[in-house]
Amino acid sequence: MFDDKGVDNVCYKPILLVESEDSYFEYYIPFVRAIDCVKWEKSEYKEKAGGLKGIEGAFEIDEQKVGNNKIFKIKDALNEIWVIDQELKEGLENMGIKGAKIVETTSYEG
Repeated sequence: MFDDKGVDNVCYKPILLVESEDSYFEYYIPFVRAIDCVKWEKSEYKEKAGGLKGIEGAFEIDEQKVGNNKIFKIKDALNEIWVIDQELKEGLENMGIKGAKIVETTSYEG
């Protein structure tokens, strides 16, 4: 689906999980770029060790810094948050994807 939606900033690293000599599973782990795009002055967070920020509530994204990236992580955030655009959100929901929680940035609860 990512190719169909024009996503070009995801890299995949293949890994093999070996069960036995003749049985293995091949998986691909996605990696996305971290972008410094949060308007911290308008976001709910606590400063953590090493300068990382623990997002604890709603946060605001600076769209100009995001550019045309449809999926990305937040630079300097302690939380493992992946941000996606509306088109990807709708595509994932239409596919009936399971195992991911999609939340608006304005209603994130850490």
